[in-house]
Amino acid sequence: MSVQTDLVTFLLADAGISALVGTRIYPGGQLPQNPTLPAITYKLISGNWIQTATGAAGLAGPRMQIDCWAETYAGADALFELVRLRINGKGDGGNIQGMFLEGNRDVSDPVLGVRGRSADAFVWHEEATV
Repeated sequence: MSVQTDLVTFLLADAGISALVGTRIYPGGQLPQNPTLPAITYKLISGNWIQTATGAAGLAGPRMQIDCWAETYAGADALFELVRLRINGKGDGGNIQGMFLEGNRDVSDPVLGVRGRSADAFVWHEEATV
């Protein structure tokens, strides 16, 4: 499984998040046309691998952007707070060792008429080495 799949599974395991978004968590940082809200999008911002003098250490920590979308900023903020509490400083007990949020910001999509809260998360996870 990919770290993105693990992240989605981890988010949906939270009853509050899944009650709000159902399965509306979309990759690529983009909502579909005419989205049902609230929803979450995520995308890879940059990779980050731990190396040693002898090669790969088997640990990676890509920066992922996670956006929480709703019809209002208040709705987006409420969803963001659930996501923040779910992931910040936590792992999944499996592949994901720990996730750490860095910064957050308001976002909007004027074309779709939606509001959001966004944050970057470092998602540290095990990675196969050769």
